[in-house]
Parts: sequence; C-alpha cells; structure tokens
Amino acid sequence: MIYSTHGDPDVTSTILQNHHNILFLFYSIWRIKINENKSVHTIFAFRHGQFTSAHLNKESILKVEIAKYLRLTFYKYLNWKKHIHLSKLKLNIQF
Repeated sequence: MIYSTHGDPDVTSTILQNHHNILFLFYSIWRIKINENKSVHTIFAFRHGQFTSAHLNKESILKVEIAKYLRLTFYKYLNWKKHIHLSKLKLNIQF
C-alpha cells in the first residue's frame, strides 16, 4: 500500500508513479515478480479531480473504487459502509 497526499491531483499522481518506479527497481534487483493483472489502485479523495492512471512495469494498473487488503474492504471515500455491508452478507451466507 502506497500513500501520498497533496492538494494538486497531478502532483499526487506523479509522486505515486515515482514510488511505483522505485518499487519496480527494488523488485527487479531482488528478482521478485509482481502480477500486474492482480494489482489494483484506488484514489481515496473527497474532492473530484482528474487523476492519471498508475503504471507498473509499463503496464496500466486497474483502477477500482473498492479494494480489499488484509480482509478489510476499503471504499474510495474511506468509510466503513461497504466493509460492514459485505461482512454482513458473508455472515448471512454462513449462518
């Protein structure tokens, strides 16, 4: 998970892309393969702005509104509504 804040969406996107490039260099040195098809990125922002897409290994990373990480569901507005809803659905199926 990479986190960046700035008032300008273009600067934020540039910072995030620089971090992706640094991580890709690290992965290349240590021969770690990252599956770009399973990677997603989410922009957590309350204001609407045009954010550029992220790239890893010169391939575009899928942009989603809901991301799952360590069994938590993160919605683009950083509230718990989607996580609680999906958890309740899982519990209803089990019982």
